[in-house]
Amino acid sequence: MHSFTQNLSDKDLRKTLRIHYYGYKYTLITPVLGALVTLFFLVRLALDPQSFEPVVLLVLVAGVFFMLRPRLYISRIFANIKSQKLTGQPLNVQLDDDEKIVSTAGDSQSVISLKELHRYAETSDFLFLYVTKNNFLALDKREMPSAMLQKVKSIIEKYRIRKR
Repeated sequence: MHSFTQNLSDKDLRKTLRIHYYGYKYTLITPVLGALVTLFFLVRLALDPQSFEPVVLLVLVAGVFFMLRPRLYISRIFANIKSQKLTGQPLNVQLDDDEKIVSTAGDSQSVISLKELHRYAETSDFLFLYVTKNNFLALDKREMPSAMLQKVKSIIEKYRIRKR
């Protein structure tokens, strides 16, 4: 059995949420489209100030909203996690002999069967274990013992879990 304790800072938690959000390439469409729409209508207004109409203001507000959508989404999720008091507590993570990850924070415990993972993702700092498309456990590789990391990776390969 392997185990370690991680304590993600607010900064690291926000980082994991950004990595998760931008892991889906289509999420880049909204802010880019918002920037293009905003830029187009600002240039139009600069070239012809007389063309201002209420519709133009509405489109500008929509463009700005689309640009800010990722930031608003991540902030909302972060606030939800904070309101449930799920941050600031150490997370004890164990890999048991049944190839399950048992994570415990305070009174809360979750069990993830590695052979039933939906997907996984890896960055230089984190290993994401996806139970569903949007539910994941982010393991801090900087705090995780290398033997445990190698064991988890070998189990993922053994069951041919697809990378996200």
